[in-house]
Amino acid sequence: MAMVFVILAGAMAQAQEASVPPLVNYQGMLTDADGKPLTGTKKIEFNLYDAATGGTKFWGPQIFSSVPLVNGMFNVILGEKDEEKRLITDAFESSGRYLGIKVNDGDELFPRQQILSTPYAIRAEKAGKILQVVHNQTNEFKTSDQAIPWDDTIPQQTEGVEVLTVAITPGDSSNLLLVEAAVHATEDNNTANRLMLALFENSESDAIATAVGDTNVVRDSLQTIPFKHIMTAGTTSEITFKLRAGLEAGIININGGYLGRKLGGTLYSTLTVTEIAK
Repeated sequence: MAMVFVILAGAMAQAQEASVPPLVNYQGMLTDADGKPLTGTKKIEFNLYDAATGGTKFWGPQIFSSVPLVNGMFNVILGEKDEEKRLITDAFESSGRYLGIKVNDGDELFPRQQILSTPYAIRAEKAGKILQVVHNQTNEFKTSDQAIPWDDTIPQQTEGVEVLTVAITPGDSSNLLLVEAAVHATEDNNTANRLMLALFENSESDAIATAVGDTNVVRDSLQTIPFKHIMTAGTTSEITFKLRAGLEAGIININGGYLGRKLGGTLYSTLTVTEIAK
């Protein structure tokens, strides 16, 4: 008995509410070599590849041991996971996916069926979701006379004083990392010095992002410098972000004034990294 073709009518199994389930509704038709629709039940196996022939298998197998056929037509729901516990959402991180089908442990049917746009909404549903948040804060009072130059050079990891660090291990190199900080600081001088923040990644010498506070600062005039930076993770290895602060000249005071800590230790500088699905 030959299975000569399958008609693809696959679509997302979408609900009306906002959340899209990670499932694909697949309808097909099986006939014999003479084109007559098959009946009864069949064992059907599904796999997803990146090519019409050969290629790499990204998902599967998912095996349905007893699929009923009505005038050759059948319907199955693919997902959420295959036999190896891999999510079907992960198979649609890139375009160009082809569905391979086997019936009753036979050879794969030819040709494979190309998956078009609809199931990619599965992956799109994940986009923008917050995957993890790593936070650190400190109320430690510290001072430093290590300047961060106000010129056209990139701040170095030897300049300023380290305020906070946060380590995060991204789940996917294509995800976004949102780095947010707020640092409370004053200066010892009565001169208008710029107060600057610089963000560093691991042991890299050059800062990857900076922020500048008010220049009209006088002694003990506290300012809170907000900081925000977004970037592609670029790796699944641990990243340590280091936040440093400094004046262009003079002594900087973190979480206090020139006479010491303020507000009884309730003044916290913060550093937060959020991983967002791309």
